[in-house]
Amino acid sequence: MLVAGVGRAPHTPPMRSGKRVVFLSLDDGSGPVSNVVFFHDAQAAIGAPVFHTHYALIRGRTRRTGARGVPVTGEGLRDLLDVAKTVRARQAREREEARVVSEAESADNVIQMWTRRA
Repeated sequence: MLVAGVGRAPHTPPMRSGKRVVFLSLDDGSGPVSNVVFFHDAQAAIGAPVFHTHYALIRGRTRRTGARGVPVTGEGLRDLLDVAKTVRARQAREREEARVVSEAESADNVIQMWTRRA
C-alpha cells in the first residue's frame, strides 16, 4: 500500500532492545491520516529523508487495530516533492518523444504523397 501525506513529528523513543524504531504521523490537511512505524530493518531503505522531508510517499503494510486506527508498518519512504519532479521530467520526455514520432510520421506522409504523384 502507498500512503502520501504531510509527515509530522518523526520521533525515535529509546527502546529496551537498543534497536531504533521511527514513528511518524501523517496528515493530509484535513486531519491525521495514519501513524507509520519504521522498524530497525527498514531504516536502511528510508535513510535520512524521514527526518528532513515534510511531504512523504510511504510504502508499507496496513494493520487494522480498531474502528478508527489504520497504522502502517513502513517499508520505504520517498520525498513526495522528489517524486513529483521525477514524474514531471518523465512526462516531458514522453511528450518530446511523441512530438519527434509525430514529426517523423508527417515527413513520411509527405514523402509518400510525392512518390504517388511522380
